[in-house]
Amino acid sequence: MPSPVPTMRWTQAHPEEPQHILVHWTLDGVLNYVIGTEYLEVYRNVDGGAYALHHTYSGHDEEYHYDYDISNNVRYGYKVRFCDSSGCSNFSGASLKTLFLDADDDTIELDESTYDSPVIGDSTSDTITMDELASGIGAASDSAADTMALVDNVGALSTLNLDIDYGYYLGDFLGNIYYENYVYGSDNGTAINAYWLSKETDFSDIDDDAISNFKTVYKARLFYIDHTAGQTVTISISNDGGTTWTPIGRNLGTGDGTTKSADFFFIKTGDTFQFKIEHDDTEGKFQWLNMEVFYSIGGPYFEIT
Repeated sequence: MPSPVPTMRWTQAHPEEPQHILVHWTLDGVLNYVIGTEYLEVYRNVDGGAYALHHTYSGHDEEYHYDYDISNNVRYGYKVRFCDSSGCSNFSGASLKTLFLDADDDTIELDESTYDSPVIGDSTSDTITMDELASGIGAASDSAADTMALVDNVGALSTLNLDIDYGYYLGDFLGNIYYENYVYGSDNGTAINAYWLSKETDFSDIDDDAISNFKTVYKARLFYIDHTAGQTVTISISNDGGTTWTPIGRNLGTGDGTTKSADFFFIKTGDTFQFKIEHDDTEGKFQWLNMEVFYSIGGPYFEIT
């Protein structure tokens, strides 16, 4: 019975150790072909020279060969054959591989000749020289410096201005957009009014007794984190859809970083209400967490037309 011939699959740089070569083949039908002592021979040539035995694997189940004895920019060829006690098969097809193991940095230089002005828009072409040093062979594997020409278009010069003054864009609920310059780490001494506005409510979403009755709001309790001492905070209430507001202001905080609460007192009667929390300090920071509204229910209201 003739010996099975290996089929060469591929030869490549080892995926985990790219400075080594990995050779892969298959041996179709070898599992059913057992006569005596089987082994596989891997032959290698260097730069087109004669093939010589490089390694022998005992058995018939090996399909990979790792070549660690590699030099830079050298072409290696591989072929495999199967042998047993009756002899050896024909060789597989050959597979070739060259690795470039350049570990040194190549350089790029802008070559300005003696008659060429080293400015943008000069009339003579500049060149970029890719200098291949003696200690580092370039990827193109030649021995001379490669060049790339930079052609100056004198008739159509243009200037590109790069704006490095980037910032953030902030928006409000009215659709206005504000630009914040990153140069300033604060409000730059100018008060920026910041406020939170509630929905218009008659408290019926949490209190069935509030439907179709007048309510009198008498207190709002604000929970906040005490970041900075002496923060001016105002809570306002409206019973006409935000047309007019009744504000109550307090000076809050000692700067101890704890969670606190403060009460704001009102006597405001109506059917529906809106609430607004405002803070416009120029130096400190204010962070509120929650607000509770205290109210009492009066009698029913009637619309008179």
